[in-house]
Amino acid sequence: MNKTIPPDVISKLISAINSNERVSPFEDDAICAPTGSRVICTPPVMNTDEDWLVFIPYSMLDFGNEFLEKAGATHSKEQEHYPDGVVWWLGNLNIIALYDYNIFYRWVAATYWANKMNLLSKHDRKEFFGAMIDMRPSIYSLTL
Repeated sequence: MNKTIPPDVISKLISAINSNERVSPFEDDAICAPTGSRVICTPPVMNTDEDWLVFIPYSMLDFGNEFLEKAGATHSKEQEHYPDGVVWWLGNLNIIALYDYNIFYRWVAATYWANKMNLLSKHDRKEFFGAMIDMRPSIYSLTL
């Protein structure tokens, strides 16, 4: 995968969190990584939203959410507990804010391997990510 520069709002969020005096010195820094079909598929799917993962340390959860709200991002209450985080929307940008470092890295690993396998089918990507992130196999793999 090529190195991708994060959108301005994500860069500012990461910087604001990591420079905040309220962040615990015992927590990992906020970081981000691209995900989704734009970085997984070859050729990349460009007529879709841009997906980004953002790890927000738990102590900065409220700060991160307030930052995104002030930036004009919205989220659905139904997705409030997307695996250990919230999906925020800002224009064509999907910000997957995650509060568990291990879950963040599962997403990063899933993105990496989905790219290596060039998973073009959205259904296959969903099944693969479900197995990698939630540690749940596809129902089809459980049937004979």
